[in-house]
Amino acid sequence: MNGFYIGTYSKPLGNMQANGEGIYHSVLEPETGAFGRALLVAEAVNPSYLAWGPGRGNLYATREVFAADGPALLAYKLGKDDRLEKLGEAPVKGELPCHLDVDERGRFLASAQYKTGNALVFKLLPDGGIGQELQDIRHHGSGPNPHRQEAPHVHFVKFTTNPDELVAVDLGIDQLLRYPVEPMSDNLDAENPMVVKVFPGAGPRHFVMSPDGKHVYLFSEMSAEIFHFERDGLRWCQRQTIPACPGASAVSGAAIRLSPCGAYLYVSERSRSEIICFAIDPPSGALVLQQRIPSGGLGPRDFALTKDGRFMVVANQLSNSLTSLRIDQKSGQMQATGHELAIGSPVCVLP
Repeated sequence: MNGFYIGTYSKPLGNMQANGEGIYHSVLEPETGAFGRALLVAEAVNPSYLAWGPGRGNLYATREVFAADGPALLAYKLGKDDRLEKLGEAPVKGELPCHLDVDERGRFLASAQYKTGNALVFKLLPDGGIGQELQDIRHHGSGPNPHRQEAPHVHFVKFTTNPDELVAVDLGIDQLLRYPVEPMSDNLDAENPMVVKVFPGAGPRHFVMSPDGKHVYLFSEMSAEIFHFERDGLRWCQRQTIPACPGASAVSGAAIRLSPCGAYLYVSERSRSEIICFAIDPPSGALVLQQRIPSGGLGPRDFALTKDGRFMVVANQLSNSLTSLRIDQKSGQMQATGHELAIGSPVCVLP
């Protein structure tokens, strides 16, 4: 069986509904894509994003709330029957921590605070607990959209290798800021980032990197476009910009994932509740639109592929449901299985 964890919203943020209770676990039947029962494995407030530590012995979650409600990062140990045992938490400077990542050696935990536009870096303890805060990285500037880009809004953080960096994606200023990490001393240089820009008003959200590390695919929320960069040493060279919804006026890009084989790229678009597939040209890394299909619900905030790449689990936030899609291994194309799992306000899927 293919097991996975689900982060949900349990406390309303503004007008957003919150019908979850914390972190859930379920399984997917490997032949049909049918769901098992949803089990609440950790009660938590707005664990909107989840990430594994090295070896998958620890799981980390955000508590995405405003300052008055105590934003924090949560650390869990994987227990019996897929349940989570809480190790502790670390208060967050800033508001609305919406994304987090752990470096591959298990040294650091980084988080992105959307509302206040800052990125934090914490030291991880030997048992997987969260130690002291090491960095509070503040961005400056704004973008052309006065409603969404009046200030920095960090939406995503990712540790990369070759070279070692922490990359912070800022929707508010249309930039990716790359902070060098010294592999021998574990120092992170927060003062001298390398900057990658996209066009004003794009509103970059999340990115994925090809298995060989040569290509980066950045998905924008406000323009729903994929920006393809080729990595050449310290340089990121933009090679392609391709829209997920050609000709559309109102768009809302969300998640982006690669197939396990690295041959296909998938994104979710919330205003149309669609999943879109692109084929990747092997020599160049260029994208070619392959297919677009309904997500099976409303507002596909996140999705994930099973380890074998045969199924996709989609978190449809606005319809309070998970759906599964079967993926053809030769073409990358998707087909609805007809299976659905009711769950309140799902916003993250972690296989």
